[in-house]
Amino acid sequence: PFPGACHEAVRAVVKPRDPAALKLAKVVVAQDDEFSRELLFSLLSDERGYYQDKKLTRGHVETWAADTLGSLEPLPLERLIAALDSDDRLTRWLAARALTKAGPAAKGAVKALLKRLDDHRFIANQAMTALGAMGEAAAEEAAPALVKTIVASAPHEAGKHLGAMGPKAVPAIREGFRTLIKTKKVDGYARRELVSALFVIGPPASKGAMPELALFVNPKQLHKLHGSIPEAVAELVRLVKVNLRSGVQYGVRSQALGRLAAFGPPASSAIPELKRMLKRTKGLPGLRSALQKTIRKIKGH
Repeated sequence: PFPGACHEAVRAVVKPRDPAALKLAKVVVAQDDEFSRELLFSLLSDERGYYQDKKLTRGHVETWAADTLGSLEPLPLERLIAALDSDDRLTRWLAARALTKAGPAAKGAVKALLKRLDDHRFIANQAMTALGAMGEAAAEEAAPALVKTIVASAPHEAGKHLGAMGPKAVPAIREGFRTLIKTKKVDGYARRELVSALFVIGPPASKGAMPELALFVNPKQLHKLHGSIPEAVAELVRLVKVNLRSGVQYGVRSQALGRLAAFGPPASSAIPELKRMLKRTKGLPGLRSALQKTIRKIKGH
């Protein structure tokens, strides 16, 4: 529809979602030549650079336009779900973007989107975005799967999309904390993403991640999430006691002692049990020193 010499002029005046862009898109989608498709994509999307080696088909443009140009006729949900199983990487990514825009109305695509969490990182990230856009509608089915993905690989900003699922995601987050404790991954990116999800959800629902939450946040964060200090102290003491002489759980024990020390005087109820633990440190000078240091910090010394 436009000669090559007009390309830059059209780029300068056509913006996404404005009437001129919609009119142009409808014309271009009706074409069946590669130049027209490339023109539309370059004018209305900044994502083409990810797929410079891909030839755009009419199906690509239609799937993408369903997301970017809301006034175009949307593709049926069944077609977008089918597109998620395409052998073509770009088609899968475009379908996930279109489903993101659909929000809760795309709940029927949850299972198909969950399959894409192990896909190429651009597609996996877009699938997580689409699941988050569904909010609580996707939480029951998607939150546990997303938590497993976070525990396994902690993709960037996964916590934000998990948190967008709301209070219904809190039980899955709590289970994620339990898994991190069991697997000794208590101070990595997975912790960061799960905690960030709770901050997106916010109080009072966030306190439902107690008591495991106590090991993963500092006192200031615990307060913001409406966590209970007595409950947190009791859980931290329990973790120290359970892992007192277990070398493989050194990270859990060390972090629990650090959290208790950070509480200071509000953690005074932990002192009697910590003193009893001191009696079990014969031959373990490092552990004994750590316990003594924690007691001093709690006392405010």
